[in-house]
Amino acid sequence: RGDQGPVGDPGKDAVSPLPTDCVWDAWDIWEECSRSCAGGSQRRERSVKVPAQDGGKQCKGLRFEVKDCNTIACKDLNTRLSEIANDTAGAIKNYLDRKAHGAKKAGSLLMEASPSHRDGHGAAAPAPALPL
Repeated sequence: RGDQGPVGDPGKDAVSPLPTDCVWDAWDIWEECSRSCAGGSQRRERSVKVPAQDGGKQCKGLRFEVKDCNTIACKDLNTRLSEIANDTAGAIKNYLDRKAHGAKKAGSLLMEASPSHRDGHGAAAPAPALPL
């Protein structure tokens, strides 16, 4: 081993890094509800975008949230779904009946010229409009 060399010039004092506070990232979307009726739960979470460093403040708040969903009773839901299905079936039947009885397309509305839909002057009056 050789001799130690001369002592060098003193270096500059180190600069302490500035503290960096924690920053949350945006929330993820809510997960699907755990039940279709009678009360389920949904969860969402977020992650840390910037971790606290060098004495910075830690993130405040929770990493995840939970909320109630689909709180309607299953019996009530089944009744409501049945009502919606019946209403939809009725609307489709009315549409097909009109179409089968000489309905004609006028723009985006369905117009019917049957005798039961004439105004007081003999002209065809529009039937109730249904989107096509």
